[in-house]
Amino acid sequence: MPGFENKIWGFKYDEPYSKTCYKRVCTMFGCTNIPYPCFGMARKNFEILAGFNYPSVRPDQQTIIYGCADIAFKAAAAIVSAAVASCATLNPACVGIVAASVPAANAAGREAFYKCLNNSTLPKEIISQCKIGIYHRKT
Repeated sequence: MPGFENKIWGFKYDEPYSKTCYKRVCTMFGCTNIPYPCFGMARKNFEILAGFNYPSVRPDQQTIIYGCADIAFKAAAAIVSAAVASCATLNPACVGIVAASVPAANAAGREAFYKCLNNSTLPKEIISQCKIGIYHRKT
């Protein structure tokens, strides 16, 4: 099934991490690895995405599906934008606030998408195979 994914919002930030490192210490009785904590920063990418799938259709039907997806993306983006605006500054703490908005954005996007499809001229068989979702990805 064809599909499409679109980024609604994204933020790159540094996240601290710790792991166990080892230092090799040798004495006259032999060598051993001594564990100690290591600290660092990892670059993270947090994105809110909207994706949809649909069955193979004629070009005119595909245009309707893409138009409905655009309406859904805008409905979801409004909720995510409000969450971003509520952050005092863009930092890792804001990621939690924005992630918490995803279920509401998903509900609004799905509602707008299916309302648009149901008001279109598409057959019910095609509409039932169309899927959309708003989700987040952290890499």
